[in-house]
Parts: sequence; structure tokens; C-alpha cells
Amino acid sequence: MAVPDLKPGGTHTDLLVSCYNAGIRLSGSDDGFLHVESPVGVLTDAVRTALRDHKPMLLAVLWRLDGMLTHRAPVPTAKSATDAPGGPGRCFSCGDVHEHPHAYGRCAWCSLAAEAFYRLRGGPWDDIQTVRRQQK
Repeated sequence: MAVPDLKPGGTHTDLLVSCYNAGIRLSGSDDGFLHVESPVGVLTDAVRTALRDHKPMLLAVLWRLDGMLTHRAPVPTAKSATDAPGGPGRCFSCGDVHEHPHAYGRCAWCSLAAEAFYRLRGGPWDDIQTVRRQQK
């Protein structure tokens, strides 16, 4: 596995995708902890610092990305919760309330998760069973 490519000025999604492509498995917990599993030699000080600096964003995006990766019927869809109510003032992907009561579309966190979802598709993470096995 290669060390994640952390480019200066990279986006949150760049960090997330780089970690996944390098074999680093990230997961969040309800108690606010970011769990990191990595092959030996991949988790450098620079990667640790980036993960620590972006922890709040990662925690907000990871559960949404996991939902998108597991939503398979009838076709893979970038939607983090199958029962999200959507509609005016709500994110159609996760169901969270938008800042503006008449807004439509995804919330900012689901937009980041969707970007990561589409960047990961077609690579080694396209098969959800592979993702699940690698995360355990």
C-alpha cells in the first residue's frame, strides 16, 4: 500500500479518498471518536496530523459515505439514508434540516460524501463486500 498523497491545498474529499486508496480504514463512533486502521508504514505523522485537523469533517461525512456505499437497491445511489424524508428544507440524502427552510438538495456534508462516493466507485471500493471485508 502507498502512503496517502496529501497535496497542499487539497480538499476534505481528497484526504478521505487518499486514505481509502492507501488502505487506511476510517470509521466514526457515536461517542465522537475517529477510529483508524492502517497497514504498517502507511499512517505517517503527516497523515495523523491531517486526520486530527479534519476530524470533525470526517466524523460528519463518514456515516453518510457508509450509507451511500451500502445503498445498493435497485442500483448504487449516493443517498446516505434510505428513509430520508427530503423535500423543502431537508437534505434528500440524509434528511437533516437545511439552514434555509425552502432549500432543496443535499446538505454540505452529504455533498462531500457523494463526491467521495463517486470518486471511489470504479476502483477497489466499488464492491461493497470488498469494503466490508477490508474494514473488519
